[in-house]
Amino acid sequence: MFTLTNSFLTQSCFGDGRSTRYPVKDQDKRASSPLTGYLVPLFKPGNMIESNRIFFPCLKHHYISLDSFRIIHRRELFFIIKHLIKKFLLIIKSLLSTLSRGIGEFVLEQTKFILNQLKCHGILSTLDLRLSEATTNGWGHIELLSAIISDEKLYRDNHRAIRRVKAAKFRCEASLERFDLTAKRNITKSQIQDLMHLKFVTQPNNLLLLGPTGVGKTYLASAIGHHSCRQGYTCFFIGMNMLIEKFTISRADGSYLRFRDRLIKQDVLIIDDLGLKPLPLETVQDLYDILEERYQKKCTIITSQLPLANWKEVITDSVALEAILDRLIHGSIKLEISGGSYRKFMNRNNKKNNKVDKSIESH
Repeated sequence: MFTLTNSFLTQSCFGDGRSTRYPVKDQDKRASSPLTGYLVPLFKPGNMIESNRIFFPCLKHHYISLDSFRIIHRRELFFIIKHLIKKFLLIIKSLLSTLSRGIGEFVLEQTKFILNQLKCHGILSTLDLRLSEATTNGWGHIELLSAIISDEKLYRDNHRAIRRVKAAKFRCEASLERFDLTAKRNITKSQIQDLMHLKFVTQPNNLLLLGPTGVGKTYLASAIGHHSCRQGYTCFFIGMNMLIEKFTISRADGSYLRFRDRLIKQDVLIIDDLGLKPLPLETVQDLYDILEERYQKKCTIITSQLPLANWKEVITDSVALEAILDRLIHGSIKLEISGGSYRKFMNRNNKKNNKVDKSIESH
């Protein structure tokens, strides 16, 4: 607080509380005329700005505020202006940061909308995760681009595999990795691994799975078909009895050629349970046409309970039988599966497990 005494100005409680006396000159008194006043903004405690405060030149290096009758030193006024500028810059920085975040969110939403229109669902499903990883790990543009493109490829590959499996019309879910080698069958782990390489698909050869009922021929054929679909090959599974009915119906409704072409174009064609009953002559001719078109071009997998020597029981035309066997057997892989029924094996294991569980519960 400043007070005027005689020809001196006394400053009390200025800074550290010391009292300072300033000489008052005549020209300083004349300068205190209200006509020379001007507007200066001033900060109050609590960083609140009070506008329209009127300051007049009073003494050299001093100003007087009429609303509080307080004389302010030029250094204090400089501090007030400096503090005001700092606060103003902080407000501008905050506004720019908020605006930047708003623009970033808007651009991200627009990008997601465009990705959805382009049907890039793989990138869209992992974009937020990848952006977070890029920020955390300090990825560059190339690493981020590579990651999201890999996500899109993986997404599309998975969906293509799902569509291929759905179109194959398998009877059951099967996998070569889950094929049970503990059952008493003459199938080894090395044979399963060889089948997983799919050399008979890449270098088209037929595959014959022969054996009695219940040894797992259908499951093994389905597992090979599932594995082929996951590796990018088309597959179609159909039982021999259903094939006979399909040929009959397609001839009646005029879709025979379309159905036959569909069977011919499949990378892997699985015909299950050939030999349950004698084949009609028309079906024998249809089977020959399909095998002829697929010979050394596509892989055909056939499962049967009958040994090849007994196929004459279901294909009565000896000429057609010889032609079919010639195209089917040449360069083919033949697996003769022996052993007991896998279904009976599983039933026995389930009964044993039930007995063990009951004995544990009783104790």
